[in-house]
Amino acid sequence: MLYFYKKGNLSTGVIQIKEKGNTVLHTANTQTGLWVDLLKEAEDRAQIKLTENQESYLVFMLMRFIAKCELLSTTLALQYLESMLERRKVQEVMLADTADTSLIFAGLFPERSKKLNVSSAYFMNISRSCFLGLADLCENMKHKGEATLYREIGTNIEKLTHVLYCTRVKNVANLEMFRVTGKEIIH
Repeated sequence: MLYFYKKGNLSTGVIQIKEKGNTVLHTANTQTGLWVDLLKEAEDRAQIKLTENQESYLVFMLMRFIAKCELLSTTLALQYLESMLERRKVQEVMLADTADTSLIFAGLFPERSKKLNVSSAYFMNISRSCFLGLADLCENMKHKGEATLYREIGTNIEKLTHVLYCTRVKNVANLEMFRVTGKEIIH
């Protein structure tokens, strides 16, 4: 749950995370600050250091996710295939939405793969394919900076997934249950 309160010149944001019956609150003065703090803690728990580009991408992806929760109800494989039939700009938007949603499922909601009766690597594979497809699309459109960013995200999906998962997990015992073995996630 994300709450952002503004009263006069004072503003405070709160992220509420529930883990096995316990509630943990994170606070900061801005929504961006909330996500940055949460990701920094997750990086420490995961013992992974994200690049500035990776961290920034995750922060803004999470902020977009809060505003567009309806993305969680899409059929990702179908959306991915439909994006291949679209014009470049529409394809770029559809691929980005699919990539982000898949990454969110892989990192924040890995248990969803069990409900859908798919491999635990399913969401990571879709996300990776979308990000690498976006990189190629952006290169073809001569958007080198975006292409570089999407390629960096796509080639580091496992690392980003693990950090996102660690935003939900507060104790080390639970972290032992989540590890990447090849292309499968054990959780």
